[in-house]
Amino acid sequence: MKAKLDESLPGECGILALRGLGGIGKTQLMLHYYYNYNLSYKYVFWLEVDTWSAAVDSFRKLAINLGLDKDIIEEMSSVEEFIDWVRIWLQMNEDWILLLDNADCEVAKKVFKLLPCLGGDIILTTREHIPSSLATVIIVDRMKEKEALDLLLGVSSKDSVEGVDAKIHLAQQIITELDCMPLALHLARAYVNNTQNSLQHYLEKLKTQRKKLLMYNDEKASGEYNYSVATVWTLSLERIQSQSSAAAQILEACAFLQPDYIPVRFFEKQYSALRLEAFLSTNKQDEEQPWEAVRKAIAVLVDFSFVVRTHKEGKRPKDDPRRDFLTIPRLVQKVIYDSIDDKKKLRWAHNIATALKRETESVISHTQYDLRIRVIMEAYLSHIRHFATLLDDLSQNPLKSKDLHKLLIQVVDYRRRSGAYSGIEELALLSVRVSTE
Repeated sequence: MKAKLDESLPGECGILALRGLGGIGKTQLMLHYYYNYNLSYKYVFWLEVDTWSAAVDSFRKLAINLGLDKDIIEEMSSVEEFIDWVRIWLQMNEDWILLLDNADCEVAKKVFKLLPCLGGDIILTTREHIPSSLATVIIVDRMKEKEALDLLLGVSSKDSVEGVDAKIHLAQQIITELDCMPLALHLARAYVNNTQNSLQHYLEKLKTQRKKLLMYNDEKASGEYNYSVATVWTLSLERIQSQSSAAAQILEACAFLQPDYIPVRFFEKQYSALRLEAFLSTNKQDEEQPWEAVRKAIAVLVDFSFVVRTHKEGKRPKDDPRRDFLTIPRLVQKVIYDSIDDKKKLRWAHNIATALKRETESVISHTQYDLRIRVIMEAYLSHIRHFATLLDDLSQNPLKSKDLHKLLIQVVDYRRRSGAYSGIEELALLSVRVSTE
């Protein structure tokens, strides 16, 4: 982070945006920078800007602390006047750092017009897409395993391995379930400490009562990050729904697939089977095609950091669905899945089964030596297997679906002809259970 800020021209402000999901550790990363480098600055200003009113209040307090009289502020005709006073003060001074926490929603759109361009450094945390022309953007991702272990156990995992292998093993299973998400790990540790339970108890409860456990909020952490895992993304999800209902539907569909290598073409080609037409706002005047509307909806999810889109067009065969794919964090996927009611899960199961069947049904009329078919089937096998594991969770069990029956028969036939017999018997039995005949 320091190196990125130092890349700015002498005298100019270095502006760094830490972007990522809520609960991913952006604030902690900014706090870590403060602890390491605060002595390098003459002035350090930390402002909470999670809403516009909070931002205005923070700038008002900063103006007063910098010497602007309260009475003068009251006489000003608009909030922009004292914010502009702060900006001018900063530009006339040097060796300061301005730390803006949670610059989301409307604040992210307004804040860059308020910032000084000379004198010091600026770091902000945000969930929003920030153009590279406005700031140097660092995407904050999930923790590494060792960091996650240290956070969960509260001590250095390297120092604590000896003699407590069983505890480390339990901790590794928990961080896998929680996808190395800092907020989730912090709350897991708080739950274990506050309830005086073991890691074993937490892991068992996480597997059997996940939805309830992810609602846990550390009430003893007064004044700290006051979210549960289940609620930390609520605001962003609401904004996605209001901005693009198609994006919200695609995100729900992703909850039924394996979280890695989700083909973009699955939504582009199977939008009809997935019942996305009603949600795709195509521009008829510009003759916009549904697949173009799908890409726009996916772009919304990328902007909100709920999925990552990866292109590998030059490295894979033309027909390979994995040339262009999405990745969704596993914990996000679980929270999304848990938020869907039983009736809607059943509807999604039917739609996903139909879409997967249509994507792979051409396998029946080809041999296993057809490279195109093998590429397509291998791209979808993990998603079909993951989808099959969710069927027991549905309110209708077994799910009666003609398309699901055909899909499973296709997979069994493909695996048999490819000489891959592992798991065939289970899929064949499942195909019988879901048959409508």
